Amino acid sequence: MTFIHLLRVYLQRKVTLKILICSTLCCFLYLLDCWPDFIQTIRCNIPGVDVYYFTNYTTRYGAYRKFTYVLCAYPFAANFCSEWISRNTYYLCSRSSKKQYVLSNFIFCALVGGLVAGLAQILFISLTSFFAPFWDGYSTSNPFTRNVYYDLLVNGHIYGYYTCSVYHSFLAGALWSTVGMSISIWFTSSSVAVVSPFLIYYIYTQICTLAHIARSYRLDYMLSILADTNSLVFGLLFPLGIVVLCIFFQVLVFYHRLIWRLNHESHN
Repeated sequence: MTFIHLLRVYLQRKVTLKILICSTLCCFLYLLDCWPDFIQTIRCNIPGVDVYYFTNYTTRYGAYRKFTYVLCAYPFAANFCSEWISRNTYYLCSRSSKKQYVLSNFIFCALVGGLVAGLAQILFISLTSFFAPFWDGYSTSNPFTRNVYYDLLVNGHIYGYYTCSVYHSFLAGALWSTVGMSISIWFTSSSVAVVSPFLIYYIYTQICTLAHIARSYRLDYMLSILADTNSLVFGLLFPLGIVVLCIFFQVLVFYHRLIWRLNHESHN
C-alpha cells in the first residue's frame, strides 16, 4: 500500500462533510466574538466598522476563536485512535510502511485542519462583506497593526490582504490539528485528541502573557494577519517554515512512539 493509496483511503472516509460543518461552526464562533458590532452593522453603517475591523478584532481579542482549533482537529486528528482501537494500525503498517503510515496521517491531518480554518475565514469575510465594506479607510489613523499586510490595504490591494488572512488561518489550522494527532499517540482517546489543541494553545498563550513575551516572538501572532513583519515574502514564508518544522518534529516523535507501541503493546 503506497503513500498515495493511503491518502486515497483517508479521502474515502467522508471528511468533506465534516470539513464543511466544522468550518461553518468556526465562522459562527468568529461572529460570536464580534456579535454586538455585527448586529449593529446590519442595522446601520458604522464608520470604521468594516471587514478589516471584524477580521482583526476576532484575531486579537476573540474569546471564542481559540475553540475553533477543536473544530480543526475534529475531522481527522483522532484517526489514529480509531485505527488503533479497531486494530487497523498493524494491518496498514504491514501493507505499506510505518513511515508512510505516519506521513500520510500527518499530511492529511494538516490539510484537513488547514481547510477547516481557511474555509471558515473565507465564510466569515464573505458574510461580513454583505453588511460592511471590505475597507473604508477609517482605520488608517488607528490600525490594529502597522505591518506589510496593512500596507496592502492602504495601497489598494484589498483582495491581496484578505488572501493573506486566509493563508495564515490555513497555517494555524494545519498546525494545531496535527497537535491533536501527536497527542493521540500518547493518549489513545478520540476526545483527548480533539480537545488537546485548544488546551495546549490556551496554556501556551497564558505562559506567553505571564512571561511578557513580545508579540513578534509569539507563535500565535506569527500565524496571524497581525504578524509583526515589514517584508511580504518573509511574512508568508517564515510562518510556513515554522509550521513545517513543528509538524516535522511531531512526525519524528510520533513515528518513534508508534514503533515502541507496536513492539510492546498488543491487542488481545
